[in-house]
Amino acid sequence: MKASRLPAVSSPTSPKNSRTLLRNSHRELNLLAEYHPGPLTAIALSVRAGARFDGAHPGLAHAAEHMLFQGTKQLDQRSLTELAAQLGGQHNAVTRHETITLTFECFNQEVERALWLLAEQYYHTCVEDHRWKVERHVIMDEIRSYASDPVHTLHEAAFCQFVGGALAHPLTGTLTSVRKMRSTHLQTFIERHFVHRATCLAVVGGVDPQQVLQTAERIFTAPPRPPIKPPRITPGRTGVLHRRQSGTVGYVIFFLEAPPHPRDFLAAAVALEVLGDAPDTRLFQEVRGRRGLGYAVDASSFWGPDWAVFTVAASCHPSDVSRLRDTIEAVCEAAANDGFSADEFERARKKLHFGYALLQDSLFDRAVSLAEDTLLGFPLPEEIEALTRDFTVDEIGAAWQRVWRGRKLVALLS
Repeated sequence: MKASRLPAVSSPTSPKNSRTLLRNSHRELNLLAEYHPGPLTAIALSVRAGARFDGAHPGLAHAAEHMLFQGTKQLDQRSLTELAAQLGGQHNAVTRHETITLTFECFNQEVERALWLLAEQYYHTCVEDHRWKVERHVIMDEIRSYASDPVHTLHEAAFCQFVGGALAHPLTGTLTSVRKMRSTHLQTFIERHFVHRATCLAVVGGVDPQQVLQTAERIFTAPPRPPIKPPRITPGRTGVLHRRQSGTVGYVIFFLEAPPHPRDFLAAAVALEVLGDAPDTRLFQEVRGRRGLGYAVDASSFWGPDWAVFTVAASCHPSDVSRLRDTIEAVCEAAANDGFSADEFERARKKLHFGYALLQDSLFDRAVSLAEDTLLGFPLPEEIEALTRDFTVDEIGAAWQRVWRGRKLVALLS
């Protein structure tokens, strides 16, 4: 088995700013190891098995993520938790629309045992009926806590309307759907989706990458099986979703369809950065600086290999919802009509590059980015930097115009 070095840089014995990235594919499981000097290592194990794959049981992927920590063939729930604590690591997981990602941070000398523990969860999780009955109550309490936040429920309802098909349901499921789940549903989901061709393992830290790859190849072994084909995403509803409540906070969210092709997505994302939520941006200046409509201003993006969404949002007093909606619309429309200045473009691009530089200083974020982006086919941060250097202000203006003139849904809370 051959490991290719990308790029050809110094070995782990080089100065402290050296970085080595090794990639390998072992029985179709993608393994990545990157050297960052220091006493700690971060590990991310990402599986293409997110909420998109829930099928007839909304919230199934999220529930499966919970059950990864409830016991395996060799470790019951308490033993698994105690072993993770003995390793001194931050042991967690997250379910997204496309992926479930297990993470671990530990001292370098504990990397082999941490990899073994993740492999035990990956291959040998046992969803026992009595453990599921306990954890089901925990998940339902989590759902109830989200439901108590009117802004969260507005965002969730609007997203599920705007993005149709396999993503048209809450990521965590509903109280009804979770009640109907059985332990057999969860066991089958894990066994069917946790296959090498749908998985990427990334290890970032102060351990020799070649040693990491050899260890991972020894621990992660299984007969090759085909991955599940991703269920279809379809366009959902456009228009207006208006919810009324008795609280003291109003909220406006614009959902905009974005292009999933990485270059087109990133060009539009630079435009979103100009409009966005930092103090120097157009939306912040207009909503907070000039009109004083509200405190929270937010611009976010969501991406999958065949779908993408931007959101532009802000809070206000419930009586100002119409004014806030008109303000956001006017700012976005002006950008679509007139484009952006060279100064705005350069500031936005520099802020993006600064964000990627920060990412390099976080072992955890770097490992997650390597695992998830590689698995889904999204450019890595250094590749994004190279792409954005080629953009022109006219290109990002045209990219924003296409987004703003495309499909949209406006969600209002008053």
